Amino acid sequence: MVNDFLQEHNLVGLTPAEVMDLLGASDSANRADDDDDTVVYDLGALRRMDYKSEKLFIYLNERGYVKSYEIVTR
Repeated sequence: MVNDFLQEHNLVGLTPAEVMDLLGASDSANRADDDDDTVVYDLGALRRMDYKSEKLFIYLNERGYVKSYEIVTR
């Protein structure tokens, strides 16, 4: 579902607040390890038996706008 969303919406150039408006508010959206340049949005557990979860890492430029993003499975 998120992959489809990301194919239709380019997040580059948006603020973190604008991204959260598009994705929906989440208590799981946090700064990565007190890093002001990365926001992590927890997408939840995968539907496989390995119990890994997916997170959307949003990387910000020096002005606070999205410069890139990726989905990471851990």
